[in-house]
Amino acid sequence: MRTKQTKAEQMRYLRLYKRILTMITESKHCQFLTITFNNDTLMTTTKETRKRYVKKWLNRNATSYVLNVDYGDKNNREHYHAIATPNNERFNYKSFKNGFILGEIIGLVKRWKGINKDVKQIAKRLSKHALKESTNNAKIIYSRPNNKTNKAFKEFLAFMDDELNAIYGSDETPTADNITA
Repeated sequence: MRTKQTKAEQMRYLRLYKRILTMITESKHCQFLTITFNNDTLMTTTKETRKRYVKKWLNRNATSYVLNVDYGDKNNREHYHAIATPNNERFNYKSFKNGFILGEIIGLVKRWKGINKDVKQIAKRLSKHALKESTNNAKIIYSRPNNKTNKAFKEFLAFMDDELNAIYGSDETPTADNITA
């Protein structure tokens, strides 16, 4: 049985959805990343240190990203997921020295059961994934747009606000359940 979302949860989902949708539509190189740590890093560092390692790598290699921590279903092993746009056309995964990074260009993510190639469906699915229970309601980490991308990003968010209001009306807040792909 699903519980009703609070207004804060709805707004958190909407902010995340809009950010991911913007990133996917703005770059054909946007990727879904899974970032894991080697055993040595897990054993000798704190959770906060590992988060710093991931953010540092993303800040060096990505123009924008959305990042969240997750814990594996079987062993409860800490790892991160990110939607990120590389500085260049590709990421250099081997430059992450504290573990391993697996990435897929979002347009090519086909192995997820039931996923549609449609961009809105991908953004919806990734937003739900970032807020799922195994994240323990951890804070979503967003990159700060640089001055070059900031203006375009703000313009696109304003456009998305208008689009969502046209679809749902200004009275109804879009949620994970009522956003249509």
